[in-house]
Amino acid sequence: MIDVNNVRILIIDDLDSMRRALYGLLKVMNLGKHCSFASNGLEALKILRKGGIDLVLTDLNMPVMDGVELLASIREDLDLRDTPVIIISGEARREVVAQAAESDLNAYIVKPITAQTLSDKITKLLDAVNHPSPMVEHLRRARAHDEAGKTDLAIRETRMAVAANPDSSRPIRELGYLLYKQDDLKEAKRYLLQAVNKNELDVFAFHYLGEIYTKLENYDTAALFYEKAMAISPRNAVRNINLGQVMLYRGEPEQAKTFFNNALNLTDQPLSCKQELADICIKHDYWDYAVPLLKDLIKEKPADSDLNFKLGKAYEALGQHHEAVKCLTGVGEASGDSPELKLHIARNYLALGWPMHAERVLRALLEAEPGNLEAAELLTSCKE
Repeated sequence: MIDVNNVRILIIDDLDSMRRALYGLLKVMNLGKHCSFASNGLEALKILRKGGIDLVLTDLNMPVMDGVELLASIREDLDLRDTPVIIISGEARREVVAQAAESDLNAYIVKPITAQTLSDKITKLLDAVNHPSPMVEHLRRARAHDEAGKTDLAIRETRMAVAANPDSSRPIRELGYLLYKQDDLKEAKRYLLQAVNKNELDVFAFHYLGEIYTKLENYDTAALFYEKAMAISPRNAVRNINLGQVMLYRGEPEQAKTFFNNALNLTDQPLSCKQELADICIKHDYWDYAVPLLKDLIKEKPADSDLNFKLGKAYEALGQHHEAVKCLTGVGEASGDSPELKLHIARNYLALGWPMHAERVLRALLEAEPGNLEAAELLTSCKE
């Protein structure tokens, strides 16, 4: 429950004069006791993540991160997702905000703003938050079941939420998501498509449709849905990674590079992001992008033999055999020679025109594994 007399409000606008005006209106309504301020959505997120905010009052058009983008970021954050949000917009954007309001936005106000308008919206919103509708109650129970691993119960509650408000896209989208988690791609796709048909700003539905079509190996359609999600909320590292991988499936590495760079700029976990991107690039033979990522990771973990092995194989794929040998022999000294490692070292020695070095490695491998056909074949080439 939010205490109406002590509600903690975050006011967000890039204009100081507008922040002051909103604060003045709130004071007239006796709601200005506990106010914080931010000049854009990104700054607001930092304040929100510290806790202690009951209500967000934000402008729509702002630099760095606008109101709709902030809204999507709040709804994607497990700790912030239930925070009530009011967006303030100009008349020209009213339709856009109205669409956002259906599933993600609690209320909107069209400029010019009066104390009465603001009072009515906040009073109505706080009443709705403190006395949630049957649909909202069903969705909250569904979320609790889902987080407890009880997906069947979550689906049942979500179906009741759909029945409670069949005109809302939100429970339909949630049902699609739960079915997707159960790997029922056909039904998940059906409900998620219904959700985006009802609400063209449902970023979550577009995102999950991107994931589904990627699983179905329909990469053009996957890209289309990810791009729709990105148009609404571009500052999402996971979405940039996913769309980048789709571009690699489509044979468009330069496009992938753009999205991967975005992900690296957006992530708050750079090492794990680099690791994930390196593995994706290795999987798709995108060695030019993998190498600098692996080098950065090795700077942080120089003794990691797996990373050094991957870097050696990447250099080998790029034809940089001196660098490959340096990495691969270092791995062998640190962790012992595996058959796969010895084969890679031998191949690079041969590529460098050093058959005697390759022969020594291969003979050691065949002594340990006499039946290794690949080693025997490479050994033959040493004598040619």
